[in-house]
Amino acid sequence: MASLAPSPPPPPGVIPNFKNPDSQGYRVTLAIAIMFPLATILLLLRLYTRIVIVRRVGIDDYAIGLAWVFSIGIIATLIVLTHLGLGVHIWDVPFTTFSPNFLRWSILWHVLYVR
Repeated sequence: MASLAPSPPPPPGVIPNFKNPDSQGYRVTLAIAIMFPLATILLLLRLYTRIVIVRRVGIDDYAIGLAWVFSIGIIATLIVLTHLGLGVHIWDVPFTTFSPNFLRWSILWHVLYVR
């Protein structure tokens, strides 16, 4: 039963729900599903304008492209973190799920986010 122990203890009067906890993780997935394609379209429009119409690509265009590449890594880690308990109350996440998997992916997300 130690594997089903919550990460920290829940507040008084609250019972951990490991089977079907309330989650806000779908909001992360929904935001990614809407915003990433939109950002990709806008990036492609900018690059088209700079390459075809203006015929000059600047360092800012390369920086935006690099940021877009890093955003793919951020999105991937957010999706994994959502499956590992992101968006769920911490006391509804079993300790075995939260540690060490969640912490490893969380560190990776922070490294990508800082770049």
